[in-house]
Amino acid sequence: MLKYFKFYYKSVIQGSTPFTIHPAAKIGYVHLRVSDIQQSLQFYHSLLGFKLVGRTSSSSESVFLSIGTDSKSPSFLIALSKIEATPKGKNDNRRSRKVAGLYHLAILLPERRFLANIFRHLQEHRDHVQFDGFADHAVSESIYLRDPDFNGVEIYRQTSFGMEMERS
Repeated sequence: MLKYFKFYYKSVIQGSTPFTIHPAAKIGYVHLRVSDIQQSLQFYHSLLGFKLVGRTSSSSESVFLSIGTDSKSPSFLIALSKIEATPKGKNDNRRSRKVAGLYHLAILLPERRFLANIFRHLQEHRDHVQFDGFADHAVSESIYLRDPDFNGVEIYRQTSFGMEMERS
C-alpha cells in the first residue's frame, strides 16, 4: 500500500497548466502532522490545487497552504508539519494515522460544476489518487480520498436541499 503513495508528480504535472482549487472553496484551519512534507505538499498543492503561501526552515519543517495569495484569502488554511521518525520495527502507516488525530477533513466547493471540475482533474491523475468512495447524501454530494498519510479528505458541495436545511 505504501508503494502506491510514491508519487511522481513532476512527470505528471510537467508541461501542463497547474490545477487550482476554486477560490470560493471553504475549509476551516487544519494542521496535519505528516511523515513526508514534500510528498504531502505535492498532494495538496499539485493535485488538489492549494497554493503554497509559506514555509518554515527550522528542523521541524512546516508548510502553509491556502486557496489564494491575494489580500482577501486567509493567510493559510492548511498547515503541514513533519512528524518525527518512528523507531525501527514500528509500523509507520499506523503511527501516521494515529498521530494525525482526525477522521477526515472536508473541503466545501460552492457549486456542482466545481465538484465536477476537480473530479475530472483527479480522474486524469487517478494513478496518484486513492479514492475511498463517492456519496450522495441528499444534502451534499461528496468525493472521498486519502492523502499520502492516509488522512481522509472529503471534497463536497451542498445540494439546494442541504442549503435550505442549513438556513432553517
